[in-house]
Order: sequence, then C-alpha cells, then structure tokens
Amino acid sequence: NTIKSYGYKIKNQNQIALIILIRKFSSNIIKRNLENAENKAKDGDIITELRRLKAFFEMRTCSHLGFAPSFHSCAKCSCQKELCYFSLSRGGVVCADCKYESDIPISEVERKLLAIMSEAEVKKVFSISNIDMTVVKKVEQITEKYLSNKVEYCFKSLEYLKKILES
Repeated sequence: NTIKSYGYKIKNQNQIALIILIRKFSSNIIKRNLENAENKAKDGDIITELRRLKAFFEMRTCSHLGFAPSFHSCAKCSCQKELCYFSLSRGGVVCADCKYESDIPISEVERKLLAIMSEAEVKKVFSISNIDMTVVKKVEQITEKYLSNKVEYCFKSLEYLKKILES
C-alpha cells in the first residue's frame, strides 16, 4: 500500500519522515557546508570534500530518523575491543567475535570518522583535514548502504550524484 507525498511514492513512515527531514534541513546544511568544502578543496580535491559532505548528510539523516549507529562498543556484545566491522543489520560496529560474513571490515580511522559524522558538530566534521580519499570513499559507501538499509528506499538523486562523483 503506497501513498504519494511531495511527488514520491511512499511505502512506510521512515520514508515520509526522511522526505520531511530532507526538505527541512538539507538546503541549510548543504549551503553552509558546500562553501566550506569548496574553500577546503582549493588546495586539495573537491571530489573528496563532496564525498565527505554526502557521507555526512547520509549519516546525520539516519541519526535524525532514530537510526544512529553504535560506534563505541560492539552492537551485539557491548565489548569495546577489536571493533573492526560495521554491521548494517545490527546498526553499528561489531567486534571480530560477533561479526557476520556480510559485515563490512573497517579501520580505526574509518570508525572514528563515522562516529564524528554521527555525533559531532558540523564544524568539527569539516575542520578535520588531510583525510585520505580511500577513507572518505569507504565511509561514503558505508553511509550510503546504511541509509538505504534503514529507510528501505533507493534515491535516484543519490544514484545520479554517485555517477557524477565517479566520473
């Protein structure tokens, strides 16, 4: 059973909340931080900064919808050692003992960047410099998968943006 809202076909409450959230917050966040990303990228790579902005927006959207992942302890056993996998299904990092085959291996740097994107002020996220492109790409892949997993919706605009960033 689907309903139409803002021109989208909506199947559940998460999708409705997401669309309202995007409409309400996206323009302000993007306007404020796109300029910041552009300034930071003058000496670096604008694509990396845009990827970071995209990942930040995806992670914050999940957090605002009530799907903030756990980054400081295992999402299954609550231990704080060897948090080297991200579990889409469990909503956060998991230790080596609790991992499933489908969980995504992550480095300590990637885990910390994801935590900052989820929890810290916007200024802190974009004040971090010298983040390697491979780290940003991996974080972006995780946030994109996590958002899609939680809202059960494929965004055409994200697919289009992905094509632009990959070209």
